[in-house]
Amino acid sequence: NKTATSLAGGVTHITIARQDLLSPSSVLGDFGAGDPQRSRLLQMNETLDRTTDSLARTFQVAAETDQIGTAVAEELRTQRESLVRTKERLEETDQNLTTARKILRTMYRRVMTNKMILILIIVVEICILGALIYWKFIMK
Repeated sequence: NKTATSLAGGVTHITIARQDLLSPSSVLGDFGAGDPQRSRLLQMNETLDRTTDSLARTFQVAAETDQIGTAVAEELRTQRESLVRTKERLEETDQNLTTARKILRTMYRRVMTNKMILILIIVVEICILGALIYWKFIMK
């Protein structure tokens, strides 16, 4: 019983102390309208409000910057993929050009070989004609 009474008294004491702390006269004290401490507290409160607003704007700018950064990173990824595909196509084209050069060289060699064979055949025919003319008209 003594403990219950002691607890009830303690709770009452705490309740009274809380009311005293939260009462307007306790929060503002006995400050008058022209009290320098009161005006200083109001200034500090305004500064705190401005700082809070500034922080909120800063967080908003940071969030927007993060979104922009994400969009830029995505765009760069897309461009990188495009460049990789272009590089692969370029390498494939280079291989095709190398193959085409080899084929053209082979064709050129065959054309030159065919020309040499034709020239040789013409020279042999001229020699045969010359020999026939000599044998037919001069040997008689």
